Amino acid sequence: MRLEITLEGKGSLTLPFHYNGVLQAFVYRLLGDIAQKIHDEGFGEYRRFKMFVFSELFGETEKVTGREIKFRSPVKFYLASPYSFVIHAIFDTLLRKYPPPRLREFHVSSVNIQEFHPGSDTLTVRTLSPITAYQTFRDSEGKNKTMYFSPAEWEFVDLLEKNLRRKYKILHNEEYEGNLDIQPLKADCLRDYRLVIYKKTLIKAWHGEFQIKASPDMLKVALYSGLGPKNSQGFGMVKEV
Repeated sequence: MRLEITLEGKGSLTLPFHYNGVLQAFVYRLLGDIAQKIHDEGFGEYRRFKMFVFSELFGETEKVTGREIKFRSPVKFYLASPYSFVIHAIFDTLLRKYPPPRLREFHVSSVNIQEFHPGSDTLTVRTLSPITAYQTFRDSEGKNKTMYFSPAEWEFVDLLEKNLRRKYKILHNEEYEGNLDIQPLKADCLRDYRLVIYKKTLIKAWHGEFQIKASPDMLKVALYSGLGPKNSQGFGMVKEV
């Protein structure tokens, strides 16, 4: 299930230019009573997934610098999870908690529920937050290094597909045995990449359009849990075109 969350306020919403951490903290406040458990434990036996994903902020900007960004009211963002209890927790927080959580000076003015039921095994999606794909390794000196892959490299798609299979297993308690194929359609490797600083870590990620061929259940995993890793940090959210 996906939510479109609109925020309004007087004046401007001023955030750091790299605001993923700020928006993530707001999302956890929206999760209310289940936030701590999701943050600390997550889902899955080995690799812990938070199983929610959120988008960038969308709205009219009045000032953008290297250090901050200012949005005019209103702004909106999207949040999704394959677990209905996660969505219900957000509504419970907004209805019961007083005062409800705010993002700086802005308050939640509306929440729209969006559900999508795939009608075939092929779906074209576009990114609402950029997708990252990477591998970590130790160099000859024993230091951890991270190698990022672009949509032009086969490792990018391979990592996305493996990631989706792990999420499917968490949700359905069984391995995914069906067809799964992800192909970049519109993803300019030079123009569409983003450099995002999250908690002092520089992350490279890409916007674009992608075609996914899979079962309807797997397509819903992609839509509601995100493509690639770091979904709970604001990466990999996609929406049907």
